[in-house]
Amino acid sequence: MSDANINPFLGELATLERQINETHQYIRHTFQILVTWFTVFISINYASMGWLAKDETHTRGLLIIIAIMFITQNALGISAIVAIRQYMQLANAKLRRYEEEAAALANRAAPAPVIDTGMPIELYPRVLNLMKWGLVSILVAWLLLPIPFYWSP
Repeated sequence: MSDANINPFLGELATLERQINETHQYIRHTFQILVTWFTVFISINYASMGWLAKDETHTRGLLIIIAIMFITQNALGISAIVAIRQYMQLANAKLRRYEEEAAALANRAAPAPVIDTGMPIELYPRVLNLMKWGLVSILVAWLLLPIPFYWSP
């Protein structure tokens, strides 16, 4: 006989522990992919700006099309970062609920408040804010980049 058959609480506890571990793994994976995407995206933005800024042979139309494309992409990136931040907050609340249920099952008592879920909840929002403001500043740069081409003769 397994422990779960002897004590049904152990089966529920194992399920909660699996859900906690899977949630943590998914959060870490999401954050790692976001950081990778952000690094590549920022690099492409700066490389494109540098290429457009150094070479004055571009037509105004081409510059405007490229600027609009990057403005749109940066706005979408900002939206994605905001959505991921909201997801991180919801995931932390879910982790807290799972961990309170697990503590209650382990103690067979009323749910004990969980102070820390193990998720770096203060770090993630700070990093996401830095990413968001980084994209906002690049978006502003893309808005301003074509201006000298309109004032040049």
